[in-house]
Amino acid sequence: MLEKAADFIKHSDPKETTVVYHGGCGDGIAAASIMLKTFQKLFGEMPKVKFASPGVVAKLNLHSKTIIFVDLAVDQEKDFLLNLAKNSRILILDHHQMQNNMNDLGILHINPDMFSKIPGVRYPGAKLTYDTCSLIADTSDMDWIAAIGLVHDVGAEYWKPFLDSVFAKYKELGKVTYEYKGKIGKLVSIITAGQELKHGNEIALKVLLEAERPSDILDEKVPEVSELVDLDKAREEEITYYVDSWEKLADIDRKLKLAIYDVELKHKISSALSTVLSKAHPEYLFVIMNQESPAVLKLNFRQTLSKVDCAWLAKESTKPFGGSGGGHKPAAGGRIHPKYKEKFKEKLKELLKK
Repeated sequence: MLEKAADFIKHSDPKETTVVYHGGCGDGIAAASIMLKTFQKLFGEMPKVKFASPGVVAKLNLHSKTIIFVDLAVDQEKDFLLNLAKNSRILILDHHQMQNNMNDLGILHINPDMFSKIPGVRYPGAKLTYDTCSLIADTSDMDWIAAIGLVHDVGAEYWKPFLDSVFAKYKELGKVTYEYKGKIGKLVSIITAGQELKHGNEIALKVLLEAERPSDILDEKVPEVSELVDLDKAREEEITYYVDSWEKLADIDRKLKLAIYDVELKHKISSALSTVLSKAHPEYLFVIMNQESPAVLKLNFRQTLSKVDCAWLAKESTKPFGGSGGGHKPAAGGRIHPKYKEKFKEKLKELLKK
């Protein structure tokens, strides 16, 4: 299947192509940078690029002859895609849990669950894009960017030989790790810090496009990275506070192994916070609640052992309140109106008891 995607890219005109990536996501940004760098190698120039999230992608105004979605669960917007396909060639490179196989509807859709023994949730978008692009260009200088995606989406354990080769090649990364820590973890944190800034997605993407190796970011050799580094330090301080305080501040149901953590965040760290807590306490399902605006309560679901299907739970627990949710079995997100907070908690416990 990757050969079909590679051939699609090979026959794309950068002047008539738009790449759409998952904004605010380290894996999505990494995937986009790999795709853009591949275009640069093949054609000498890069296509246009836009970012979106699954909930708002259908609102994008896209008119390019060729559209490539990377690390974006756009298959849930079937009607939007079918309308786009009337005037555009479309390629979807995504690893999220599929809702619609768009190949059945004439759109080239590549998901690891279609061909890989490794579960899609552990085959991140950056690695999927890297593997696809490697069929038509020398992507060996982008291996460390693919590693960022693997660590961000907690898939590194499934790709140890690949990660080992990355660490052996780039000594500045230090000791080998397959977790969200060390120098590779710092790279992930710096890239995801961009979501805090007005044009942060563009800045983070530019940093990855300009950097030739990890040290260019870690040693702040790329001009734009200093702002991300400063922001990352502030984010880390807040994460540390909430990680250290969860048993005191969270609503814990020890029988259900559920921790509902209602937080008031200064920074956009809810996803990272849920991941860190879940990795440290894998027996618990963590649900982080953070009010992002007067009308939006953001929800992050994490259960490292996959004993609970977070994607299903996010969808079913938000549906009664006119919200939305989805993602992967071990990790998902959702949103509802804050006025339903207490009823949401009741619904969540009810679903878990069932």
